Amino acid sequence: MPEEKQLARVTICVPKGCKKTALSVDALDKHTSELAWRTFIYVGEHPLLCRSFKVTTKPDGKKAVMLEVMEECFEIVESEE
Repeated sequence: MPEEKQLARVTICVPKGCKKTALSVDALDKHTSELAWRTFIYVGEHPLLCRSFKVTTKPDGKKAVMLEVMEECFEIVESEE
């Protein structure tokens, strides 16, 4: 039986008491912007530099998260296949 690949897990740590499901450091109001700056996003144990996140619900009822990831934390490489 082929070994199953373990999936990465994204953890979004918002400030205590924050119930928002969408934050951006570019928000127009200062309070929301400050909440975003105090939010930390990790993939496993590694921090991910993001400008914003938003949790959405798809038509099938499943939730998805959209992240605006900073250039320092991604690269696009061509597959060898």
